Amino acid sequence: MNRKFFRNWIYGGLCLWAVLQPLSIAGANLAIGVIAAGILVQAFIERSWPLRRGADRKGSASSRSALGAICAPGALEKPLWIYVLVGILVSALGTGFGKSLGQIGKDSQMLADFYIFSAAFAAVAEDAVLGYWAAGFAAAALLGLGQFALWRWDKPAADAFNNFIAPSHFWSALYVSLRAHGTISPVSFGEIMAMAVLGALALRITRRKTGQKAGALSAGFLLLALAALALSGTRGAWLGFFAGAATLFFLEPRLAATETIAAAAAIIIVVFLSPRFSHVDGGLNLKEPSFADHLSLWKTGWHMFLDHPLFGVGLSHFSTLFPQYHSVPFEGEIHFGNAHNLYLHQMAERGLAGLAALLLLLGTMARRAWLLRRKSFYGLWFLIWIIAFLFMNITEAALQVGMVWMPTLALYCWMERSAQSQA
Repeated sequence: MNRKFFRNWIYGGLCLWAVLQPLSIAGANLAIGVIAAGILVQAFIERSWPLRRGADRKGSASSRSALGAICAPGALEKPLWIYVLVGILVSALGTGFGKSLGQIGKDSQMLADFYIFSAAFAAVAEDAVLGYWAAGFAAAALLGLGQFALWRWDKPAADAFNNFIAPSHFWSALYVSLRAHGTISPVSFGEIMAMAVLGALALRITRRKTGQKAGALSAGFLLLALAALALSGTRGAWLGFFAGAATLFFLEPRLAATETIAAAAAIIIVVFLSPRFSHVDGGLNLKEPSFADHLSLWKTGWHMFLDHPLFGVGLSHFSTLFPQYHSVPFEGEIHFGNAHNLYLHQMAERGLAGLAALLLLLGTMARRAWLLRRKSFYGLWFLIWIIAFLFMNITEAALQVGMVWMPTLALYCWMERSAQSQA
């Protein structure tokens, strides 16, 4: 078995991940397992650990190791470790360590996936993987639009919200609804569709800058993902998209003006003027909890933080202490587990220590994206996406959702590798 064999193995795993990621978190995790197996088997056979040997700590890919051109973890490695270790610390000092283990595991998975994506995109930086990812996004978008189209508009609007809270398995998530949602909740669906729309815009702008035609295929994909984003009925995703599109307009006003303004206008038209959306409370209350409920959750997170300012209440214990700070039941639950604001949620659970670690992590991502925005399409895409992500988390805790943080981390690693390959 030579290096070409392992390269094809990792490439196949990346393509599988790209297709499955917008559709199934379980499928995406299985694909990551395939990628990791290829990396580890090659490392074992060639007796070299790909992320360490032959890769300098500044991230240069000039050295060679078991996987060929290797991407050192680079700028994000230490912030990720700090984020994970602070989470463990605040949990040990918090309300109960046992309940925190689940979230600690998720944080640790983020770190592990970072190393896997770093090595994988070092070995395989093929743009062809992007086509598979677009196919996955397109399949999810088509599924969401079909769910919206098949919704019976004579049914009470509340019926659309009673099922998506906690689908028991993959197939139960395929119900029709007045909110496009694919195989996941409308919230996460809207967020990944915003990522797809911003990616299509970044690709078209990059092609124009290099003298290429933007292409009808990317235009069709843009329209498809944009329709799915609009019909998801997710305010946080809309807010994030507007922020990302505004950033793109600021960076490339001449090239981006027409499409960014048209895309933003399309969402506004669908949300406020569509007869179908106006069928439900004037199109303004499509997403639960309501604005007032969000405010009450933010106050709960803030008061919880004030009582535990340094280290918070511990991971996953927002729900444990929720009845002490908020009237219950709320949304049918006694122990509601989400402040619907990432920053307040992590302040409540992780305190100032956790907030500092979070800002270091997100700030490092944003800084690297700004520095690499002109290096490649992936740099521009990640920059407008991370800006969108920061705004989305005002109304959601997207960093704690695997369907959202996983593609964010993958795109970051792809951006870094693409910049190194051009160095």
